[in-house]
Parts: sequence; structure tokens; C-alpha cells
Amino acid sequence: MDTTGNSVSASTQYWASVPTEDLAGKIQEKIELYYSYMMSSGRVDAWRRSYRLLYGWAADGTFKSSRRISFSGEEGEMVDASANILRSLTRAMHTQITGSRPSYACRTTSNDSRSLEVVRVGNALLDFMWTEAQLEQALSQMAWYSLPSGEGWAYTRWDHWGGEPIAVDPMTGALVWSGQVKCTALKPEDVVRDIHQSDMDLDWVIVSTLENRHALAARFPEYRSEILNASPPGQWNSIRARMPSSQLYRDAASDAVPVFEFWHRRTDALPSGRHAMMIGTSCIVHDDEMPYSMLPAVPMIPSLEIDQACGYGETWDLNNLQQAITSIISQVVSTRENFGARNVWATPGTRLSSAQIGQGFRIIESAQKPEVIDMGAGYVAEASAAIDLLKGLMQLQTGMNDTVLGDASKSQSGEALRMLHSMAMQYNSGLQASYARASEKVMTLVIEACGQYMQGEQIIPIVGRGNRQTVARFKAEDLQAIDSVQIEMQAASLRTSAGRLDVADKLLQAGLITDPKQYFEVQATGRLEPILDAPYAERVLIDAENERLMDATQSAKVRALISDNHAKHISEHLSKLNDPDLRMDDSITGSFLGHVQEHIQLWGMAPPDILAATGQAQAP
Repeated sequence: MDTTGNSVSASTQYWASVPTEDLAGKIQEKIELYYSYMMSSGRVDAWRRSYRLLYGWAADGTFKSSRRISFSGEEGEMVDASANILRSLTRAMHTQITGSRPSYACRTTSNDSRSLEVVRVGNALLDFMWTEAQLEQALSQMAWYSLPSGEGWAYTRWDHWGGEPIAVDPMTGALVWSGQVKCTALKPEDVVRDIHQSDMDLDWVIVSTLENRHALAARFPEYRSEILNASPPGQWNSIRARMPSSQLYRDAASDAVPVFEFWHRRTDALPSGRHAMMIGTSCIVHDDEMPYSMLPAVPMIPSLEIDQACGYGETWDLNNLQQAITSIISQVVSTRENFGARNVWATPGTRLSSAQIGQGFRIIESAQKPEVIDMGAGYVAEASAAIDLLKGLMQLQTGMNDTVLGDASKSQSGEALRMLHSMAMQYNSGLQASYARASEKVMTLVIEACGQYMQGEQIIPIVGRGNRQTVARFKAEDLQAIDSVQIEMQAASLRTSAGRLDVADKLLQAGLITDPKQYFEVQATGRLEPILDAPYAERVLIDAENERLMDATQSAKVRALISDNHAKHISEHLSKLNDPDLRMDDSITGSFLGHVQEHIQLWGMAPPDILAATGQAQAP
């Protein structure tokens, strides 16, 4: 595929624009180059060490584990025991990143009433996809991968073979699927890329996933033989070795086969972009233009390593401290195991037996009483102090304090505990910002994919805000007005349970919460939409009325009701007449002033109970 249509020599042609028959070799070269760099640079070793320690295994790959006690040494005298503090701290960091659902909102390039309605539909679609397309699970797993790996990826695309079967192809007999959005979390070895480009400047990625080879053979029958006999690249297993118990790909034992999808965004070098799918190492089954405006593999890289295009793992500096803690615990337990038993001294010839003194004692026979070696409280106290020191260093490096870890001091006030919790949130705000930016791109891809591939009218439920049960109807083309999705970072206090409770109490005291359900939703999620739902709906209504009053053919379709917030409507309608040009148009000013007069009359006629229920004062 030469997108330029020109004759270009092999030495100067951009590798991503080669014909389809040559593309597999180019993709394979990029995969091997990426794998070789990750292994030779020591990054794969860093990933292995981090994951092994995170899941309680020994860093050297042996089967010592925090899940059980094992024995080592020449005669089994060493007791291998561990407390996995690293995992506790990592889970605490992960909870701070993903513990509260992000507050997202679709954005459009215009603010007319139609755009506001599309925004409402887009937000409802994202609410639906949050669980239906497993966005929450994928984004949470992406954040988890980023902590020990330095980076996690979310792979979001339209799955043409997902959803529900809707028909059978009469020509091939294959099922025709409705399709659906699919989002998958990936580790860095699953996303091959240019190691000289940062995550913000990537032109292309090669994403690897495992798929059932028999399902692929049914989808692409013309390549059936190649698919059924496909195998992974040579370094596929070696770059993925994590745990001693890792279940790696095996040609004969698995129906899964590696699928590599090449995505190239639209650039000057490749104006149409490119999307190709390669199964195994040489079988190209699909080759077409790039369907999306951005690469579908979205990275979460909280911290780039200097002079590198790869992330620096948040847990890397904790690994040696975890190993030191494991060493101390093993020494203490081994010492107590070998020297902790009570010794009974007897002179030769005493003829004491174990049956006489009971189990758990040792009999030492000697002419002189042996010197007593204290392996008791003093030794354990020193070891405990060393562990506390190492644990404190781990907390210092992660910003996690005892309050976050559930070990709050009883002497501190509730306000002090909330402050400590908020300080930990602020310390990790960089992680949260990276998670938010990645989530924004993923949700924008979801909207774009639905806007391109959904067929017919769609119906999605709108549940939750104000506890109302409604549905939204839309078509794919409606979503094309959405430009992007934006996530607003909540204040640190709203990302903690104590902080949310405090905010809910203050809103209740201020009279802004009028329904117990609103109180509990703010307390549980920190989202203020339950309180802002009615004002938002009123805002949409006023904007829609203003648009109709500006159009002589639509102005008659505007009507005031006695239950309206008349003061707000009057103020918003009259603000449109602050334009000197509009004031010169008698038709437009007449429409606005006539509608304002309608509000004034109804305001004066409104009974006190309506005014009280809507929070309005008596008409002047």
C-alpha cells in the first residue's frame, strides 16, 4: 500500500507505507527491535523484579513466597517468612487514584440548545459504557499496571465481532454481529512503539493481544491454514516472564494466538493513516485506512524517565526496602525457630528423657553449666525497630501515612485525620492527573467509535441523577457534534470518605440539599450532579427559549409557566438584548419583551405555595 501513488525506492520509502505484501516483515522488524531494546536496557528485569515482589514472590524468581513459610539453608535451618508491605502500599496508592469515579462531561464546539442535548446524551452514553464496555475495570487495571511497570495502557476500539448476533451472512454462513466498544488494559510489553518518541508524540503503535485462533479462522476463512499454524515471535515468551508460576504461551497447549494490530495516525507522511492486522508473524488479514482521529492505545505514564520514552515505576524505589524487611523477618523467625526452644541442663549420667520433661525442650548434658545466650525480647525489639524504620521510609516515598493505611492515631481529632488524608491525596495528585488525562482520551475514543459504527436508533438508560428512571434515544450521527470529553479533578477532600461527609453536611446546613437521596449520593460519590440536576435542566430550557425568540419562525413556540423561576428567566432573556444590533430589530425585541411581560404577569399571579416550593420571592 503506497498512499502517495509514487514510485519510491525501498531505501527511502517510509516503512509504514509499503505495500501490504511487504508490511508483515516491517511490522516484525519493529517488534523485534522493541523487544530487544526492552531486554537489553534492563527494563524487562525491572518489570520482573517489581511484579514478583508486589505479589509476594522472591525477586530472584525462586518459589519463596509471602503466601507460605518455606525453609532453606544446608539443613533447612533458615525459615523464609515475609510480610508484603509493598503490596499494601501499592493498593493504597491505587485506591487513591481510582477510588472515586471521575467526574466527566462531553464537550462540543457550540453551546446552542441542540449541543446541550447532545452533551446530555453523550454523558448518558458514557455512564452506560462505564460498566457495559467495562471502562471502569479497564481503566482501573491500567492504573494498576502503571505502578510496578511505570506505564499502563488502555486499548479502546470498536469490536466488529462483539455485541449480539443479529443475522447470518447468506454467502458464508458466518454470524453477523452488532459490534460494540471494547476496552482492554495492557502492559508495556503489549504496546510496541518507537522508543525515541514520547507518549504524546507517537505516530504509530503495534498492539498485541491473544485471540482464539479458531474464531479468527472462521472470520478470515481465506487465511485459515496460516492462522491455525501461526506462532508468536521468538522473544514473545522471554519478554513476558513475570512470576515463577507464570502461564506463558505454548504452541501446542493453547488455542490462543498473538494478534498484532498496527495503527498509524494521519500524518504528512501517511495522510490517510493506516490500520492493519497481523496474526502470528506473517499473516496480514486486514489492511485499511486509519478509522480514528487518535491512536486507540492510550498510555498512563505518571513519570517519564529522564532521556527515555518509557515510564519510571512508582514502586521501583520500594523494592529494596521490601527485600530488607523480608530479610529481617526471616532472620527473626529463623533465630526463634533454632534457638527459641527451652534448654534443660543436666550433668552426665542424670538420664533425663524427653518423656520426663515434655515436648519442645532440649536436654544439654555437660559437666559445667553452659553460658546463656539471650535470643529473646531484646533481639526482637531491635528487629521490630528496624522494620518500623524501613516501613516509615516506604511511606515517606509514597506519601502514604498511617491514616490512609487504616492505622490512625486515637489521639488525633477528626479534622486532623481528614487533613492527613487530604495531604496524602495531594502528594499523589500527579498520579491522579495522569489517570484523568488517560481517561479523557479513552472516553473520547468511545464517543468517536460509537459515532462511527453504531447502526440505527439507539436507546440507553439514564439512571442515577435525581434517582430518575428515563431513557435517551439517539443516532450515531448525533454524537459527531461532540468534540472531546473532559474530566474535572475533584478537590482532595471530595476524594476521601471523611471529606465527602463533611461537604454533604455543609451543603445540608446551607439548605442546598433538600432530598435525603441527594445527601447520601454526595456522601458516597462526591459528585454534585444530584444537586445541580434541576439548575442544569433550567439552563437548557432558557437557552432553548432564547434561540427560538431569536428566530421569527419559532418565537411563537415559547411559553412561560406559572411554576417558572420568573426572576431568572427575565434576567437571562433580557441579557440577550444587550447587543446593540439586536435592539434595532423590532421583530426580535418584540418577541423577547413580549415573553418577558408574560413572565411578569404570571409572577404576580403565582400563589404563595408555588413561590415557596420553587424558592422565589413575591413579585415586586
